[in-house]
Amino acid sequence: MNNRKSSLGMSLNLVYVLIYLLPLAGSLLFLIFDFKDREIRLHALQTLYVAIAVVLVHIILGLLASIPFIGAFFSVIIWVMYILYVFVMLVGLIKALNGSILTIPFFYEMAYKGSY
Repeated sequence: MNNRKSSLGMSLNLVYVLIYLLPLAGSLLFLIFDFKDREIRLHALQTLYVAIAVVLVHIILGLLASIPFIGAFFSVIIWVMYILYVFVMLVGLIKALNGSILTIPFFYEMAYKGSY
């Protein structure tokens, strides 16, 4: 467990719980108000990038789901995507609470460049 505190005075464990369980709101909150801590910024940026990607893919798949006959296939893909998304966020949270980071290809590299 982390005993370090964020610049807002919150324990890092609470920060990570907020970032991973409320990806859009939590990430934006800590990117705006706790922008000095690189580790928090790395977690927040990666989570934010993944959340934005999921929203964009959902919009595209939602449009494809409205196509007659094959739309049901895309609806199932949306559900599978969200199940995987929740799984990835939970694994990310567990790794963050244990002092490491889940490196999601492409998203991690973008977050690393933005945080260091």
